[in-house]
Amino acid sequence: GGGYASYLPLEAFDDTSFEERSRDDWLALGQEPNGEFKYVPAIALRNDEVAHQKWQPCRVLDWNQQDHIVFVQWEENKKKVWLSRIHVMFKAENPKLFAQRVAAAHQLRKSTEAVLRYNLYVDSMPI
Repeated sequence: GGGYASYLPLEAFDDTSFEERSRDDWLALGQEPNGEFKYVPAIALRNDEVAHQKWQPCRVLDWNQQDHIVFVQWEENKKKVWLSRIHVMFKAENPKLFAQRVAAAHQLRKSTEAVLRYNLYVDSMPI
């Protein structure tokens, strides 16, 4: 359907079966030989002041697997923030697979919103 704005968050439609490694395996990439954890290099989708989004370099510091959120530090200004996993691509991740994951989430959200709109229209029809 047409140019409808999406109101449902993309992360609700994230298919975690696209995940190449477990949380622990990803975080293990950030360990030093002495066992100390530093970070895992990544890029993440960042909002600027005027709501534009762009992919920016960051460091993954932690990962809350239950909530599918990743704790990152922006390389540019060192600020730290929790982001949905679907908005964070590890540098060691297969970019083609990650793009498929994001595209699948967009497609599922789009079809879900179409069904919701259809049901709303039908429910709103006069009898």
